[in-house]
Formats: sequence, structure tokens, C-alpha cells
Amino acid sequence: MPVVGALLFVAFGVVERAQVDPSASLFSDTSFSRLPDVWYPALIIFGCLHALGHLVCHRGELIPRALGTFLFLLPFAFLNLINAPVTFGMFVGTLLGVTLLGVTLIGIVIAVPVAIAAAGAFSGFLLFLPLYIASGLMMRDEPREIAVSWKAYIGGGIFAALVFSSAFGVFGPASTPRIGVGRSVIDPADLNAAWLYVSLAIALCCSGFCLGSMRFWEKRSRSAMWLLAIWFLAPVAVVITLTGSALEALASSPIYRTVVATEPLNRLSLFFREGAPRRSEPLHFKAGEWLMPRERLALVHYVNGSPFATRLMIRPRPEDVVTGEIEVSQLSRSPDDARASWLGTSACDLDKGRLLLLCQSDGPKARIRGTRSYFPQSSRVIEVDSESPARDMRYDAFWPQNCTVRLLDVGSLGFSAEFKINCAQRLSWRQIAIGVENDLASSYRRKSGSAEQSASQ
Repeated sequence: MPVVGALLFVAFGVVERAQVDPSASLFSDTSFSRLPDVWYPALIIFGCLHALGHLVCHRGELIPRALGTFLFLLPFAFLNLINAPVTFGMFVGTLLGVTLLGVTLIGIVIAVPVAIAAAGAFSGFLLFLPLYIASGLMMRDEPREIAVSWKAYIGGGIFAALVFSSAFGVFGPASTPRIGVGRSVIDPADLNAAWLYVSLAIALCCSGFCLGSMRFWEKRSRSAMWLLAIWFLAPVAVVITLTGSALEALASSPIYRTVVATEPLNRLSLFFREGAPRRSEPLHFKAGEWLMPRERLALVHYVNGSPFATRLMIRPRPEDVVTGEIEVSQLSRSPDDARASWLGTSACDLDKGRLLLLCQSDGPKARIRGTRSYFPQSSRVIEVDSESPARDMRYDAFWPQNCTVRLLDVGSLGFSAEFKINCAQRLSWRQIAIGVENDLASSYRRKSGSAEQSASQ
């Protein structure tokens, strides 16, 4: 039954993970970025239920055993949640594989399996401790055939680590080790396939601990085979089959969505989605709402779990004749600051009649063939819209393919945008910028001024 509990936890995670907006990009500089990926907590759920199962399967001294089991389950859950076994595995693998053998191919080849095995052994030993208390082994001697073996759980942990790392990957960046970083995005069309893949991997991980705790398995008796089929294989197969057939209906059910919106399920749903919004949720940008069709959104950038996006990458309309994507930022730019960031230390002359800033950088110079004259490598021109000082364009004399256009304050709504056009259309860049600006401004619905001000703070 602990395996069934872990699989039900996984089913919830698969449904919620499939709801994630595919264009969402998350960034976090806070400590919760070190949490494990969404499937690893299923093994923590299994371990806790597995320990409680041992607690109720032994008679006598229930209160002291229950208290000791609870106390030892706390470090098991906490240390696994903060990736302590993963960090320990990385340390051991690096020490044995790379430090002792050097940064060589042999050292790296040895380091990876050693790190996985060490992480699994540590996690298995953490699970053995509450089981040792739950079985009453600290209070009396149990018969050998029902005693819990630390060797079995360390072996089960190593087996689970090998399965888990093969299915989901091992580590994230070295600065923020995470286990299970693979297959993080699930397409709703592949919901059943994702469920089958993830549930089988989790069931195999759990089986390592279950089989390791069956001391009678060594006898290879017929009764052990029946017990394995009835109490493990059959329930797991039934749950995987029935849950897979119900996932699509569950994901589209309004009743399910209403229940998930309540606490604490909403917090659990956010964990599985890693703070990303659902596909069906409105897109919040600044303190307002972005109304553009989702098909045009290439990337939506969120920072530190905020529900408001800070940056958008938008696919242009065909009539915009824009090269590449349009980058939209939640911050507006003052004309003086924006031009200063473009000009740098260049020497510039202002053509007041056409509002042109003609600039020449002080960098390396290129000689004109056949003469003694030199041109700077990066002569630059910044052109300002004569009708609106909130539009700038920059182009380089020696890189004429792309001209960069900045909208410093789109529609006076407090956000900016930047895109590129082909310099052959430079003479009509103002009309192109006006069209893009009107498109972006019409896609943003601003809320009350007080809400906008509080969000910007």
C-alpha cells in the first residue's frame, strides 16, 4: 500500500505538470531552487508510509515505537527534501573518482556510478532508521526472519537510485544539485504515456525497498511468490491501469480544478508546476493582464515565484516585417538613459534637423585599401523619431544587416520593447515601430494605478 500511495501522489503530479504553460521560463535566486524535482518526493511519501506500515504490523509498545518512528521520519523526509543524499553522493563520487584518480576519463567514469550508489545508500540508511524503531528492535530482540536489515535497505536505496537516475537524470548545476531534472515538461497529448513512464519508474524504485525487506524471499518458497503477487504486483498493476484510463478525464474536469484550487492542494500543485502558471490561466504582466493569443508567446519569464511576468518574447505579425522576436520588458526606459547605454564612450554629433546622433567609437580602426585613411570599426548612428522621443533606432555602419529599434515606453503604459528590422527598410522604420507599438499596447490591459504601483515596488 505504500507504493500505491506514492503512485497516487505521482498521478496528481503528472496531471498538474501537464497543465504548465510551455512558454514559461522560471528563474530563482532563492533557496527553494535547491528542492528536488517533482517526482522525487514520491519516494519520500513511500518511505513514510512504509515506516508506518512496519509500525502497525508489530504488536506491543505502540506508543514508544510510534514516537521514535515519528522522530526518525523527520530527518529522513527533511534530508531527502533538501537533497542531502544527492549532495553526499556528489561529494563521495568526486572524492573517489576525480580526486584520487585525477580529472581523467577513468576518474569521471568511476565518479558517476559511485555518486549514484552513495546517494542511494545514504537515502536507504535514512529510511532504515525509522523502520528499526518501528519494528521494536531497540526494545527487544526480534526473530531473524522478521528483523529489519540495514544491508537490505542500503541495497534497496542503491537500486532505487540507479532506476531513478536512469529514468529522470541525476544532477542539475553543481551549485544547486537537484535530482530528477529530466522530462520536466509534459505535453497534454502525451499524458498517458508520461504517466506510464513515471509510474513504472517510481514503482520499480519502491520495489527495491520492498523486496529487500522480505527476508523470506531468500527461501524462494511458493508462499513468498503468492504474497509478492497479491500484496505488491497486483495492487500496483491495478492502480497504474485504472489511473491511466482516468487521467485525461480528471485533467479536464471542472470539479477537479475547483478542488485543486483549495489549500493545501493549491500549494502542492504549485510545487509540481514549480511556480509556473497553468495554460488556462490568464497571463499577468506588470500589474495588468496580457491579452495576446498564447500562440504568439515564445517565452514568458518569471522571477522568484512572482505571478507577474517580467519579460516576454513575442512572435511578430507578418505585416510587422520584424527580424526575429520582439522582446518586451516590464520596465520603461527614459530617453536619456537609453541613448546613453547605446552611445557608451563614442564621440557623437547631433543633427538637430533630422534628430540624428552620428557616433564614432574609439575602438580599433580599419584601413581603407589603397589609401592612408582609416575608418573606425564600429561607426554607429542613433536615429530618434522626430514625432515621439520614445522611439529610437540604432544601426552600425559596418554591420548593416540588422537595425535595432527600441520602444522606450510603449503607449505610455510603463513597459519597453526592442526588436530588429532589416536595414533595407530603415527609411520606413517609424511606421514599423508605430505598428508594433500599437499591437503591443492593445495587448495589455492595465489595472488600477494603486495595484500597478504596489507591484512595481
